[in-house]
Amino acid sequence: MKHIFLITLLSILPSAAVAEENLNLKYEALWNGIKAGEARVDISEVTDNYTGRVRAESMGLVKNFTNYWTDSKVTGAINGNEYKPSLFEMKFQPKKAPTQRVTVTYGADGSVKEVASPPEKRGKRPEVDQKSKKDLPDPISAALIARDRVREMVKSAASFPQKFALRTFDSRRVTDLNFNVTGYKQMKISGRSQKVLEVIFNRTPITGYNKRELEKMKEINPLISIYVNENFVPVYASGQSIIGEINIRLVKN
Repeated sequence: MKHIFLITLLSILPSAAVAEENLNLKYEALWNGIKAGEARVDISEVTDNYTGRVRAESMGLVKNFTNYWTDSKVTGAINGNEYKPSLFEMKFQPKKAPTQRVTVTYGADGSVKEVASPPEKRGKRPEVDQKSKKDLPDPISAALIARDRVREMVKSAASFPQKFALRTFDSRRVTDLNFNVTGYKQMKISGRSQKVLEVIFNRTPITGYNKRELEKMKEINPLISIYVNENFVPVYASGQSIIGEINIRLVKN
């Protein structure tokens, strides 16, 4: 459940209409019509700086067998169309383990350094070398970059489908985020017919994944369908998780 829920929310975040704006969104995930989790997304862009926070947790019946939550934050600078993180912090609840906190700092030379507290028991998880993670954005910054890519496609009246990929480092793993912007559809969402832009999203593992994680990724349909409105706000998404199909919808904008 955590993969579709978190990655969907980090795939395409809403577009700021002006140079200074705060965005506070709330999403809920549904499994077989039952509430399985919720998340809050907060983004602030002020002139040439930005902050972002994504909090998510499992709820209801799902919480009984996957008591998972995560809280990610980023601060960084905006230089033209580039988002450059300076600090990324992720806290999460591993299964049968103390709360894990990982802090990632970014050097002016593109170097990336992460510190885990308590020290992570990596087991068979391979280390990500400096060359592989240099200059790579965190997931929230990557989402903001993706948002701008999609917005520019629409502004330029590009014909669809259009594809692009972004490589990111999430403090433990390097992953390619793959986007296929397929075009507009008319859909009934939350009882209202809406014109939405469909984006098909999946991930390609690059390095830092252990054997168990790679096997899990093969068991689940990797495609996630995301639907964004005219303001580039994701209003609905669906995809497969370890417990079956999960649907995610915007409940507060």
